[in-house]
Amino acid sequence: MKKFITLLFILLITTACRGNQPPPTPTPDPAIPPTPTPTPAETLAQAAEVMLALRGAQIEISRTGGPAYLDADGFLVFSSATVVYAAPDRVQARVKALTSNTALELGFIAVGPDKWLTNPATLAWEKLPDNIQLDLALLFDEREGWRPLLTRDARDIQLVDVTVFGNIVRHQYRATIAGERAAAITSGLVAPQDIALDIFIDPATLHVTQLQFTVPTPTEPSNWVLQFSQFGLEVEIIPPQ
Repeated sequence: MKKFITLLFILLITTACRGNQPPPTPTPDPAIPPTPTPTPAETLAQAAEVMLALRGAQIEISRTGGPAYLDADGFLVFSSATVVYAAPDRVQARVKALTSNTALELGFIAVGPDKWLTNPATLAWEKLPDNIQLDLALLFDEREGWRPLLTRDARDIQLVDVTVFGNIVRHQYRATIAGERAAAITSGLVAPQDIALDIFIDPATLHVTQLQFTVPTPTEPSNWVLQFSQFGLEVEIIPPQ
């Protein structure tokens, strides 16, 4: 009996000592490096590829202030356009233009290199006249549009603002764009010149939702806004009969 009590006493002391020991230190998980935040230049390059990959989209183009002429004679002043794009090289648009005393609405279709415009007098479709400069598919051209616009021909790129309207977040970038890209943004209506371009991007999808800029003209500054929506729009555009 005495031996049993001694063994029990030793067991209690051993258990008590173990209870006072600190718990084992857990082995830390291997460190997972954080995902680096893309630079403004990297974001614009990614957005260019996203826009080029679109199957379709709608674009609203508006100009206010100084004029931009559709024709070489300076008779038709571009005002605005509602454009539907279908990859890779088709567009259909309603173009609003002004003369000295009349507001006109013209139809425009481009299928590859072929372009048509409605005659403002007869409303019949005609091949785009040689004296009218209008290429509404140029922005989606792989060599002339989004890719060079947002990569090699963009410099001094910076994130200037983050806006939240409701649940919609937009990142506003600003860049200086090389001269010939001004023609791509305006469908050939603005002469080559460096411009300060504001680029609004949806950070969740990297869709470009808006472009805006101002260019000088002999009379007053010309203000341009391009708004993009209906990304992935499926539409069939066929040549006029």
